[in-house]
Order: sequence, then C-alpha cells, then structure tokens
Amino acid sequence: MIAIAFIHLLILRRQVEHFTHIWNIHNIRKQKNRSWLIAGKPHLNYFHPKIVNDTAMDCGHPVHDAVLKKIKSALGTYGKK
Repeated sequence: MIAIAFIHLLILRRQVEHFTHIWNIHNIRKQKNRSWLIAGKPHLNYFHPKIVNDTAMDCGHPVHDAVLKKIKSALGTYGKK
C-alpha cells in the first residue's frame, strides 16, 4: 500500500494542481438577485479584491510572529533535506 501511494502521489498532486489552476482562472459570472456575490476570477477575488470590485472586503488576518514560531518549533526538521 505504501509503494502504491508513493507511486501515485505525484500523479495525484499534479491532477490537484491542474484542477486548482483551472478553477482559479475561470470567470465567475454575475448572478441575478444575488448582488452580494462578486463576479470575476477567483484568484483575483481572493488576492486583489479591490481590483475586481470597490465594495469588496479584504478579510485576511495578519499572523503574529509568536504563532509562526510555535508552529515552526512544532514541525522541527520536517521537510528539511
């Protein structure tokens, strides 16, 4: 099972990345009776909301250094070569 997962993991990862790329570049059309939905490309809506619509809100939250340090220490050497 581990060997099969190892072999197919790269294929699965590529397929997921391809799906994500296609999803992020397609256009979302305006919807009738749903003025709160923002039309446009998902990537631009997420990373640059003010470019798409002046009334769009940027709902991102800053991450504090203390939180990042805690996560980094919990991971230790995971992923390092």
